[in-house]
Amino acid sequence: MALLEPFFYSHPEDAVTLEDAFDLRRWVRERLAQWLHVAPDDVALDRSIEDYGLDSIHAVELAGELEETIGREIDPSAFVQSPTLEGSIAALLRKLSE
Repeated sequence: MALLEPFFYSHPEDAVTLEDAFDLRRWVRERLAQWLHVAPDDVALDRSIEDYGLDSIHAVELAGELEETIGREIDPSAFVQSPTLEGSIAALLRKLSE
């Protein structure tokens, strides 16, 4: 599985780019697909993490793995506050671009 390398730190100014957004979407889909034992394409970003039977514990695990991958602090609540994974990703990208 491809991880987000080098992701946000690929830019000297740590700016979030469209490529970063694509990478984050791909990473979330791949990680959830592993947990759910499905293909990444079967993880729809217009559904919530709860729709897949995952809960706040999974959100904490997902945030922790993302933190390790990109080297930035991630608030786990981002994965449960939005009604969709796409909304969660958009909120994460906004936060990371601050």
